[in-house]
Amino acid sequence: MAWEQRGASRYYYRSVRDPGGRVRRLYLGSEHSPAAQSAALEDEERRAQQQTDRAARLAEREHQEAAEAPLRQLCEQNMLMKAALLVAGFHQHDRSCWRRRKRHGCQPEG
Repeated sequence: MAWEQRGASRYYYRSVRDPGGRVRRLYLGSEHSPAAQSAALEDEERRAQQQTDRAARLAEREHQEAAEAPLRQLCEQNMLMKAALLVAGFHQHDRSCWRRRKRHGCQPEG
């Protein structure tokens, strides 16, 4: 999708992908051709629209990540709390409240 200089004239080509995956260059005309001028304008507008869409998606992603940040922090804190309780000898039975594990058998005396 570019003007190509050959000698004193410029020619417009567009790259298209075949169904087989092969890329071919399509000749659209010289700099004096209305079809080539029109195709170049269309390609320029399409690229500008793609860039605008890309910027909008990036802004939306950043907004989403900013909104999710407090939730991620809360989840991390929750995992730290669970780890601390497990290390302290507590367990959680069937999503109930945390309980201290019962010690069975011989317990070493202090």
